[in-house]
Amino acid sequence: WQQGSSAYLEDQYRQARAALWLQLSSVWGLRVDTEAVERYRVQVTAKRDTVGTALQNRGLLRKDFSRDTKKAKEALVAAYATLGKAHPTTEKGETSLTRESCENSGDTWLEQYAEFASLQHELSTSIPALEKTNPIHPWYDTILENGRTATREPNVQNLPTEPGVRECLIPRPGRVFVAID
Repeated sequence: WQQGSSAYLEDQYRQARAALWLQLSSVWGLRVDTEAVERYRVQVTAKRDTVGTALQNRGLLRKDFSRDTKKAKEALVAAYATLGKAHPTTEKGETSLTRESCENSGDTWLEQYAEFASLQHELSTSIPALEKTNPIHPWYDTILENGRTATREPNVQNLPTEPGVRECLIPRPGRVFVAID
């Protein structure tokens, strides 16, 4: 792209229009169904408690539901050894307990450990973001280097795909949501 070329100017025009519409979308906000948020909180809490109790019995969680990462790392190393593979590590060489590492371990308990972490994240991040204000007003970072946009506070472009969170966002009367990917 040469600065000043017609293609460059057309792209600048498109990006400016996109930035304007995203800003207006942020100001207008997204309505939240507070009853749906409460139903979702109850559902996630119940699931977290069920998974958490099982993980406590297995020794991967403490009584206060905090994760025992030392035991989880030991379990992960053993699971990968059973598979005949080297266990995943972080850049610093520590055993990696990412969701992907746990899910690829072939160990049901580590898969539940990853699920527990995800449920905790929902309870500590997604649900409070939906309760913060109604409507919510996400911040848009327009046209990043990769050509995409991003949102924060809350990140409404990367909502969990499991049923629950997305159903908490509702269109204004006379409007609809359209999802296009």
